[in-house]
Amino acid sequence: ASICGCSPTEPLRGYGVNRTSLRGVYVLTSLLFFVVAPAVCADSFDLRNVGGANTMTPVKNQGPYGTCWTFGTMASVESGMLMNGGWQEAGVPDFSENNLNNGHGFYPIPVSQGGDYRMSAAYLARGSGLVLESDDPYINTNSPIDQPVQYYVRDIAWYNVGADLANIDEIKTALQTQGALSTSIYWYGIYFSISNGTYYQPPADVNEPNHSVTIAGWDDSKVTQADEPGAWLSKNSWGDTWNGDGYFWVSYYDKHAAKNPEMGAVSFRNTEPRWHQTIYDHDDNGWSKEKPYPYALNAYSASEDGQLAAVGFYTTKDNTAYEIRVYDSFTGGQTQNLLASLSGSMAWTGYHTLDLDTPIELPDGEDFYISVYLDSGEHAIDATVSKNVLLGETLTLAGSYLVESEANPGESFYSTDGATWSDLYDEDNSANFCIKAITLPEMADGNNDHLIDGVDLATWQQNYDPLGLNRNTFAMGDWNLDGCIDGQDLVLWQQKYDPSGAYEITPEPASLMLLGTGLLGLLGLGRRGSR
Repeated sequence: ASICGCSPTEPLRGYGVNRTSLRGVYVLTSLLFFVVAPAVCADSFDLRNVGGANTMTPVKNQGPYGTCWTFGTMASVESGMLMNGGWQEAGVPDFSENNLNNGHGFYPIPVSQGGDYRMSAAYLARGSGLVLESDDPYINTNSPIDQPVQYYVRDIAWYNVGADLANIDEIKTALQTQGALSTSIYWYGIYFSISNGTYYQPPADVNEPNHSVTIAGWDDSKVTQADEPGAWLSKNSWGDTWNGDGYFWVSYYDKHAAKNPEMGAVSFRNTEPRWHQTIYDHDDNGWSKEKPYPYALNAYSASEDGQLAAVGFYTTKDNTAYEIRVYDSFTGGQTQNLLASLSGSMAWTGYHTLDLDTPIELPDGEDFYISVYLDSGEHAIDATVSKNVLLGETLTLAGSYLVESEANPGESFYSTDGATWSDLYDEDNSANFCIKAITLPEMADGNNDHLIDGVDLATWQQNYDPLGLNRNTFAMGDWNLDGCIDGQDLVLWQQKYDPSGAYEITPEPASLMLLGTGLLGLLGLGRRGSR
């Protein structure tokens, strides 16, 4: 496992220069992720001008620190939100690289000394981010404690163009539909043409990636130092005056760009505001290794009343069929009492968050079990691993770090047939499967009138402020996308979630009027953060 962390100081020194919804939004973006038809790939494309709109956020400056990977991550997240309408506030999205840098959790890797996109994925999937830049600005010191996590990245897709560019249209389509992609290169000054603003590491060079950049477009006819034309428009993190505007071109034929086996080109997508979810997991460090078993299962116990609404998991290969099952009993190595199931296929390697058809009530203390079958026969695990830090040659902290993971008996299980299960701890006492359970707080009869209606919805929103009610109109979910949240949205929400049997209850006649009044009153409330 490798980690990128190049800063501009050393690579450029050779030139004698030191340049430094609740558901409404999600439904739209998730449909794009799973069923969008391939876009027509023109000869060139630039995310800074998509139908006259700029879907790239401004170029930032990492300074003399090995934090390029955090800037690549946030640039992809921010671009995706601008591309697909996930950002509902004034201005442009601006998320904290500092928080990812300080809170990645992969110790003993030193802060500001490198990282990679699997580390980013672990941080995002476990709910440690996204934090707004205004709450934790990039000053490269310790991050403030308990900054509010404002958004959640539901899906992370890994692409690979292939050595012969066989998959180039897949990456181009992702750029056109999902926004910018994070990638990695080996930065070495002699491979950069100052006059043309182009970069090309020949495949014969044995050096591994040491720098992360963000793909923002392409030009099939762009001439570089390679024998053939074609290059990726790439956003750097060395300030907006580097190379004129902070952008440069990386050849399609570069050794690593969009084709490194581990980092490829990564899309952080389907970002939605973070409400009062609880994320249950045993894999703080996310995908670090793989285990060759088709069936994996994680055991959990609810720490509060709630509803199991979604499951998160990784696929380690493209075109993987899956089947998710939720049980409320696991005895003697056997699953019992199936509560829910969900099946389908994932086209891309990566992390996926899928909603259950009907959320499952989970009282405080309730045990539940989630199994995931993958026809690839391989599951991602979090386990102790040695990670190689690839940095500028003058940095003394470059090297390999043993990142230790912790596991306990009775947390993760594997099976070859889905019927008889064995404890993964007995095989690797540091390992757990990367399967997450995501729950929602339960909306109940808040005013004790034996009805769940608009009044209770307003009370629930006031207590939890899901999605930041006074920051956009999608607090409870503008299900019918008419620009307001009203009784029609409540009905649709009840049909989906049926909280506490709400679908069986007749709403109060005056509930719609009260709901509107309640929402108007809530618009004046101060913003609440959530974890």
